[in-house]
Amino acid sequence: MPAVQRVIAEAFAQYETVLPPTIFEHYLDDLLAVAERMEHADVLVATTGDEPVGTVTFYADGGNLGMSWPAGWSVDVDDDLPAVIAYRRDVRL
Repeated sequence: MPAVQRVIAEAFAQYETVLPPTIFEHYLDDLLAVAERMEHADVLVATTGDEPVGTVTFYADGGNLGMSWPAGWSVDVDDDLPAVIAYRRDVRL
């Protein structure tokens, strides 16, 4: 899990300078809570070899998130999976 959290922290470090510190801290804490998300969602990890290079969190029922999504709607959260990763042949989910 630490390797996945490192990838997420590196991907979102760019926002530290544009968000107020307290907002960024809470945002990053939420993103790094991978184990907690795994209790309610599928966390997919893209790898190159054995190294994580990105993640996506998929909630099969977004209605359980407390964010006004209708029950039964699925929701995915791109934790840090850049679009270009889809074009790399060596990346596996």
